[in-house]
Amino acid sequence: MKTILETEHALVIQHPSPTYPLHLLILPKAGWRNLSEVEGTSRFWSEMPCLVERLAAENNLENQGYRLIINSGEYQDVELLHLHFVSGYNQVTQISSDSPSPD
Repeated sequence: MKTILETEHALVIQHPSPTYPLHLLILPKAGWRNLSEVEGTSRFWSEMPCLVERLAAENNLENQGYRLIINSGEYQDVELLHLHFVSGYNQVTQISSDSPSPD
């Protein structure tokens, strides 16, 4: 897996099986398994806005947009907390990263 970016608290890599044209994984170095293990004051979370802004700028996504996705429970394939940074058209679900959420 190719390392894209590394900070004090996170590692960003290319997804090994991408489903979007741009599909990166943001991995906290703390090694949490899921969100319930994360401390609210974690430096990982305070670092996140700058990290995501940098990824968006480096990939020219300021206008196109992107999504951050966190899976949990049965949707989490790997028992390690990670965020998906995606942009473009999902080749599996046929959903664009700039489509409104179904909320």
